Amino acid sequence: MTVEHVPTRVRAEEIEGLQELITHIVLQEWDKIVPAALLQDVEEIRRSPAGAVIRMEGAVERLEEGLAELKRTVATREDLAHLQEIMDARFREVDTRFGEIEKR
Repeated sequence: MTVEHVPTRVRAEEIEGLQELITHIVLQEWDKIVPAALLQDVEEIRRSPAGAVIRMEGAVERLEEGLAELKRTVATREDLAHLQEIMDARFREVDTRFGEIEKR
């Protein structure tokens, strides 16, 4: 006679205290990896004038990147002047051709 083993499914929420146990263990491991003193130091720096300077430096870098992108996409006055010269030359050429046609 063979006894068949049927696996029983249990949801994690059904095990009393499991969530608290896991949370406790994760927090213990987190404290080993990232000590609370380090987090306090980071928070103090973030709130200090030095933290404000660091954030401002980041903002300035983002502005510089945005300005560089803008410069790549926007035509400069020199570009526009060059395009104007090309257009003027082409219009003169068209006017010349029309003039030649009218003379015929």
